[in-house]
Amino acid sequence: MANSVGGNYTLSDGVMARSVLERAGAEIQKELNSVKPKSPARAGDIVVTKGHRLSASFVFHGVLKSWTGGQDDAEAVSKVINCHLSASPKIP
Repeated sequence: MANSVGGNYTLSDGVMARSVLERAGAEIQKELNSVKPKSPARAGDIVVTKGHRLSASFVFHGVLKSWTGGQDDAEAVSKVINCHLSASPKIP
């Protein structure tokens, strides 16, 4: 499953991330906090967690900046999607 997050990886921010948090439970935020990079997040970064209470085995959390509708937004979304697609067969 794919999820969009802001650079702080806080699942209580944003409609989709909040929905994931509500359905997966607080454990997904705890795991995300433990596996997120220590360096500042950049648009296109991806962190993978277990799905916890979701029916999905894994959640790909892609960092997106605030949408402005420009070309760089489309490129960041494309990068996140391509990373999801290329990483998913590698996950056990």
